[in-house]
Amino acid sequence: MTQQTLAPWWRLAREAIEAANWQAAEGALRRLDSLVPGQPQVLDLLSYALLMQGHFHACEAVLRNALALGGCSFWTPHKLGDALRGQQRMEEAIAAYEQALSWGSDSPLTARNLLQVLDGLNPARAVARLEAWAAEPASAVDWADPPAWITGACEAARTSIGLDLAQWLHRLGCPDPEIRRLTLEAALLRLDLSEGLPLAQGALALRLHDLLNRGLTLQQP
Repeated sequence: MTQQTLAPWWRLAREAIEAANWQAAEGALRRLDSLVPGQPQVLDLLSYALLMQGHFHACEAVLRNALALGGCSFWTPHKLGDALRGQQRMEEAIAAYEQALSWGSDSPLTARNLLQVLDGLNPARAVARLEAWAAEPASAVDWADPPAWITGACEAARTSIGLDLAQWLHRLGCPDPEIRRLTLEAALLRLDLSEGLPLAQGALALRLHDLLNRGLTLQQP
């Protein structure tokens, strides 16, 4: 197959992707796949076009074909996790994200998506995965330049319905303002003023300090 034959279809695919016209992108990429079957770049872009349209079953089929053909990019199992998640096959999605991590994923998106799925099933499982990351030999956290799993964990915590992820990150020393706000919210919901006070600022800090002092006074004999 000559480059002259392929070039117009590549141009159509690129233009469609840039315009977020996913249906047109799918059409051009399927044509390319018929002309040069099994090309990793074509399958990668085709799976993305299908994923963006919510065609999760078709996306899964393309990605499994890519894996069968020897695809070794961590984005392949990552997107497979997204496709399985879209089908509510959560345990399979977890396995796919873990595969992406084992293949060297350095994207915060992999950690974020994995933690979101785990947190949705059982927050304790998400916290356990964080503990596993923190226990790895090269896990020292530089908050000025955090590792990908920390960045992903912060993103997951910001979107979580629960507060377990935010509280874990706060205990680790996370300085992110949104994580601090969520942890303060959790402390206030528990009426734990002693934990909430260090997180509060300004007038709220003064008010909590006053409430805490009143509570201590009431407890004295």
